[in-house]
Amino acid sequence: LAGTGGGAPGGAAGGGGSAPDETACRAGLTPCGNACVDATKDNHNCGACGVTCAGGSMCVAGACTCPDAGRLCAGGCVDVQKDRNNCGGCAQMCSADEQCTAGACQLKCSDGQVACGGACVKLDSDPANCGACGNACPAGQACKGSNCVTPSCPGAATLCGLLCVMTATDAANCGGCGIACLLGEHCMNGSCVAH
Repeated sequence: LAGTGGGAPGGAAGGGGSAPDETACRAGLTPCGNACVDATKDNHNCGACGVTCAGGSMCVAGACTCPDAGRLCAGGCVDVQKDRNNCGGCAQMCSADEQCTAGACQLKCSDGQVACGGACVKLDSDPANCGACGNACPAGQACKGSNCVTPSCPGAATLCGLLCVMTATDAANCGGCGIACLLGEHCMNGSCVAH
């Protein structure tokens, strides 16, 4: 009877090196060339015959996939979280003065600085970005060590705004903050006197 003979799997009569047919490959395998392959994980026949996974990708469930949450861009696996040429997605390039951080192009800042609102700032001392971008210190406070603090002045100095001044001799703050001496006067013992 036809189909009940004793031919070995993959060996069609008189076939020599011909490709196996669907019935010659066991369940789950696909005939490609002269071999039966598992197209769900074969890096050279991924999902279909002849589809090769390149650039560090590998065949997973019939699709070329990059390890460690990478993305396949232009034939190679990249980390779109920090790749300047593929920042946040394939072919999304950052400009020359930017770097890719967490999938977004940001201004490239020197050590100790971070990008906040298009400018490089020091979070430990910038009163407009104290400890974090956009965290502004209240009026009269300064940013020291990433914390908003009310400055204190040494000795007999008085805090005027964010500056420590000697109200006994400062012509712009004579006897108190904001009390300015007139032109031709100087501040002596906290009082404006003529030269």
